[in-house]
Amino acid sequence: MSQAANDPLECLSAKQVAEKLGISKAQVYALARRGQLPHVRLGISGVVFPRVQLERHLAGSAERSVSIDSFEDGRRRRSWRSQARDRRRA
Repeated sequence: MSQAANDPLECLSAKQVAEKLGISKAQVYALARRGQLPHVRLGISGVVFPRVQLERHLAGSAERSVSIDSFEDGRRRRSWRSQARDRRRA
């Protein structure tokens, strides 16, 4: 394995992050602005995304996300939002 793959200082550009996540660069910048993606500001207009922190963040997000898999009997799982909405209506 190369040393570069283990470099904790390796950073990705917004374009690389967008390709990795399958979203637009604008969405990457919006997520960074809202604090939903780890990033480092470089001066006034530069932003980079530390690869190791980004991968850890995405792995943690995947564990916390609500699954949309089906139950064994074929029913769909309900999102936490729809569950909360139903509790408010009751």
